[in-house]
Amino acid sequence: KLRRDGADKKALVNKNKQSHLWVQDAEESKDNEKQRLRTTAYNIYSQISTLQNITKFATETGDIKLLDDSNIRMEDIKCDLLEFINSGKYVSSKATKLKISELVHILENHIRPYAMASSDVLNLFVTSQEKDTAEFEFPIQYLKLLTHHTIQHNLKKYQTKELKFDIHKGLKTRSMQQIKISVFIVSNLDLPEADVSKLNREMDKKIDLTPGDNHTSFMRILLRGMSGSFEAYTMGKTARYEISFWVDI
Repeated sequence: KLRRDGADKKALVNKNKQSHLWVQDAEESKDNEKQRLRTTAYNIYSQISTLQNITKFATETGDIKLLDDSNIRMEDIKCDLLEFINSGKYVSSKATKLKISELVHILENHIRPYAMASSDVLNLFVTSQEKDTAEFEFPIQYLKLLTHHTIQHNLKKYQTKELKFDIHKGLKTRSMQQIKISVFIVSNLDLPEADVSKLNREMDKKIDLTPGDNHTSFMRILLRGMSGSFEAYTMGKTARYEISFWVDI
C-alpha cells in the first residue's frame, strides 16, 4: 500500500509539473502573439507616416505622379488590413510572376519617393546584374515592406545616406529558386560591431520576438513568411546585409 501511495504521489507531482509547463508554454505563446500584433500595428503606423511625408512633398511640389504613387501605397495598406480581417495574415502574400529585371523596376519605383521626400540627402538604388529572362513568383508586398523597414531602420539608427539593394540568384531546386538581396549601407555614423551582433541575434528566427526595434522585428516576420534568412556585417561607416528567401519557379 505504501509503495502504491508513493507511486500515486509521484504520478501526481509529474502531472502537476506537466500542467505547469503547459500553462507556461501557453503564456509564452500568448506573449509572443501580443508582440507580433504590436509589431504589425507599428508596421501600419510606419507606412502611414511615410505616406504622409510623401503626400506632403508631392502636394508642395505639385508632383502629380507622386500623388498617384501615394494612392497606390494607400491601396497596399488597405489590402494588408483586409488580408488580416479575412485570413489573420499580417501581409498580403499574393505572388506575381516576374523577371528579376521587372522586380528591380517595381522596387526602384517604390523606394524613389523616400529619397525625394527626405529632409536630408539620401541615395537609394535597386540593381541587378542578372540577365536571365526566367520568371519567378515574387511576393511583391513582402518585398516592398522589406525594403521599407530596412530603409527606416537604418535612417532611424545610423543616419544612413546611401542604401543599395542588389538582387541576384542563389541556389535552385526543381521547383524553387533562392533569391538573394545584398544591401550595401553607407552611414554618417560608425556602425559598431556590437550593434551588428545584436541585430543578428534579433533577426534569429528561432528566437521569440521581444520588445525592441519594431522595424527589424517586422523584417523578421516577413522573412519567416518567405522561409528567408538574414546576416549583417560591418566595417566602419559601411555595412552589408545578406538577405535570402525562396520563390516558386
